[in-house]
Order: sequence, then C-alpha cells, then structure tokens
Amino acid sequence: MEGIDYDGEHYPPSEFGRDVLIHDTHRKVARELIDIVDIENELTLVFAQNVDHANVIAEDFREVLKNELDITEADEFVKTITNEDRHSDATLEDFKDKRKLPRIAVSVRMVSTGVDVRELKNLVFLRAVRSPILYNQMVGRGTRNTPQKEFFRIFDSIGVFDYHSDQIFS
Repeated sequence: MEGIDYDGEHYPPSEFGRDVLIHDTHRKVARELIDIVDIENELTLVFAQNVDHANVIAEDFREVLKNELDITEADEFVKTITNEDRHSDATLEDFKDKRKLPRIAVSVRMVSTGVDVRELKNLVFLRAVRSPILYNQMVGRGTRNTPQKEFFRIFDSIGVFDYHSDQIFS
C-alpha cells in the first residue's frame, strides 16, 4: 500500500506497471490461483494499478498458465479490460458469460464499479486502493449473488484488505 523500497529508491504504488514491474509477484499470484481456484471454471477479476500494469499482469499470468497448466488458449483465457482496449465491451460481455473465455480479466477501473458479473468468485488486488468508497465498490464485484454461488475469495498481495480492515461492507 505504501510502495516498495528497492536498491535505495522508494517507488510509490502509482509507479507500478510504469517504472516498477514486479513479474515475480504476478507469477506467484497466478500460481496461488492455480493451487486454490478452479481456474478453468471460476471467473477471476484482477485489479491493476494502470493500463501498463494490467498488460504486464496479463502477460505474466498467461506465461504461468501456458507453462504450468499447458493451457494453449492462454491468450484468450486471460484478457485485459481497460478503456484503451478496442474490444473491451465485447470482452466484458464474454467475461460475464461463464461459458465463454476469458476466465481471468485484468482491469484498472473499468470493472471496478457499476458492473454486474454475478458468477465472479475471485478478486485479486494488485493495486493500492486508499479510497474506502472505491474499495467497497471493488469488493462489491464479488458479492453479487446467484443461487449457485455460495462464496467469493479475495486475494490480496499488497495489504489493501488490512488497510481497510475497519471498513464495514454495505
């Protein structure tokens, strides 16, 4: 949440994906998902810091899926959904449909608020979120209910959940 110190320099979260690329963290998160989640059947939404960060996360996740699960359609399996993607609306519609790919969407803000993906079971925070309102809206993506959905998971590798631990979800 505060950024990272590396080689005598401090990098705030706003520089993730631009000046700071943490490929190892992305790959570890992807492996964690593989170990815990029904990766081929559950929908996962990853929150990135910015568009560049989203693109790097998607590439790192695809690499892990190709190497460890031999998912040949990894490029379709993991997609970014950002304002800069030409086909973001179509990709979002496909993501909402559990029968279609992608299963993992990486977004910055486009899916953070006002989007209903009822089948979404996994939220991954790879970005700092200080605003309690935005945080609650982002967590709200997982709380959408269906008769078949009994739970959702939050994966937090940067401490967003602890930062907002005093927040009450509405």
